[in-house]
Amino acid sequence: MCRILIALIALTLTVQAYAAEKSDKDPIEIHQGVWKPIAASMNGKRLPKVALDMITLTIKGTNYVVTVEGEDHDDKGTFAIDASVKPHRMTIKSNEGPNNGKTFLAVFEHKHKDAMRVSYDLSGKEFPTVWRTRKGSSLYVVGYRRKKD
Repeated sequence: MCRILIALIALTLTVQAYAAEKSDKDPIEIHQGVWKPIAASMNGKRLPKVALDMITLTIKGTNYVVTVEGEDHDDKGTFAIDASVKPHRMTIKSNEGPNNGKTFLAVFEHKHKDAMRVSYDLSGKEFPTVWRTRKGSSLYVVGYRRKKD
């Protein structure tokens, strides 16, 4: 369960980076790079920093890879963005790793070019409408920062 959450957090953050700002750039271009989660909550509780520090999200094109230190397999897949609605939406499809075959729905916002937050629905049933989790919910909310070279 922790691996799934970590992968979703990383992907959500990447999507958020694109959505909040209007840009002349290709909508996918702003997501490119390496992202680290700085805060996350699930089931009404914050995830510990030590767990977040182990997660890295890498975006290339419309492909993502979530790596967790100490794990022998990455979560890999694709995503699509719908910027025609606010908050912007993202549909994430895993095709390799612990989430293989799963689809996650998310909303995101971009605070600035190097910061975003993402709210994921881990059930894959509907796009989230809130930026907080509560006990028993299927939401995972993550804040990301772009890693500097």
